[in-house]
Amino acid sequence: MIPIGACVLMDYRLFHQGRENRSELIRPLLFAVYHLPWFKDYNNYASTSFLKISDEDYARIPAEHRRLLAWTEHYRSGLY
Repeated sequence: MIPIGACVLMDYRLFHQGRENRSELIRPLLFAVYHLPWFKDYNNYASTSFLKISDEDYARIPAEHRRLLAWTEHYRSGLY
């Protein structure tokens, strides 16, 4: 068991071997993924849509931060 407040670092190539939460207790989890810009995880998230952002909203992001969302799918407002 991982203690509350612990940080776990793992390689993306690992397979999850744990079991589902069968208790009445809620176990919130926050995770962040660091990856190279060209990488998309199709194995674990094949049925999940990737972030879509309108050109209008993308333009509102400060220029120095846009590279962080370069992997998103852009669409023109009203056309998607």
